Amino acid sequence: MQKYILISFLLFINCSFLLAQEEVQFSILPTWQVDQQLTYLVTKYDYFKFKESEKEPKESSYTLTLSVVEKTDEGFIIEARRQGMLLHLLHTAQFGDLYKNIPSKEGDYFRYVINDIGQIEYVEDLERVKSFFAELKPLIKKGKYNKKFKKAITSDIDSILDDEEALAESLLKDIILIHDFYGGAIPLDQFVDLSGGALQEAEMTEKDLEVLSKDDKEKLLALAASKMNEMHLANFYSNDEIVTIDYIDGIDLMTSEVRNDFAALKKIFQKKELNIDEHDDITLVQTIHDFDRATALLKRYHNKRRTVSPTMTKITEVKIELQ
Repeated sequence: MQKYILISFLLFINCSFLLAQEEVQFSILPTWQVDQQLTYLVTKYDYFKFKESEKEPKESSYTLTLSVVEKTDEGFIIEARRQGMLLHLLHTAQFGDLYKNIPSKEGDYFRYVINDIGQIEYVEDLERVKSFFAELKPLIKKGKYNKKFKKAITSDIDSILDDEEALAESLLKDIILIHDFYGGAIPLDQFVDLSGGALQEAEMTEKDLEVLSKDDKEKLLALAASKMNEMHLANFYSNDEIVTIDYIDGIDLMTSEVRNDFAALKKIFQKKELNIDEHDDITLVQTIHDFDRATALLKRYHNKRRTVSPTMTKITEVKIELQ
């Protein structure tokens, strides 16, 4: 009987370098202490081309400083400051002298709470942040900017003032990537070849598929045929100072049939020889986390998403590097 493979992807958010032999699990539990300070350089790149229309690549960067200010019963309170970025809105260079005259000189920061295993719980001072933006809004209106710029920024601020959940999400947008793998345990057998894959396969027979609607069946088979997922754990058993989690995902742009090269791509990836820039007609996403072995703190995060088809090219990158 013919079988179809349904591939389900288990990306375990929050993962210390503790190994429970009886359960064979891997987990990431970072070392935090009051007065500790971590400074990261956050860099972003965005490129888009559609047919003959090509936009100039967008590049930006800012410095993010995280300071552990207090130990609580829940875990720790961390203060986040961005240099070169007005909280989450725009790079401060776009505000010119206005930024220097913001009345709340200490307003351009926020604090969030993590639990004792490094997972983010909530933003502690949303009301103070909202007051900061409320003071900023009239200054932008009075600033010497074109109407389109003013409207976009004040609209952004209005949405912040109206929706606390959206504000918290915006504030934590890049920071959450630093805490991504902290906390939960991952069974080592989820990593392909002791390097990696959070990949499980569940076999479905033709009989199983009979209970599905035509639309659901087509979606299911397209998903199973078009996804590639591998997660690698590198240097865990070595003496290297860095432990790396390298994760890749891919979608075939051209067909819902199984790509002949998906298996080959996985093998190349497992050998650490995959360069996603060399493969077209496919979307490939590679995410790398480097952790310090001694503290389990994040040293480097690099996410690159590349989509290339006969009519379109889109490339985005986010890098977060400990300074």
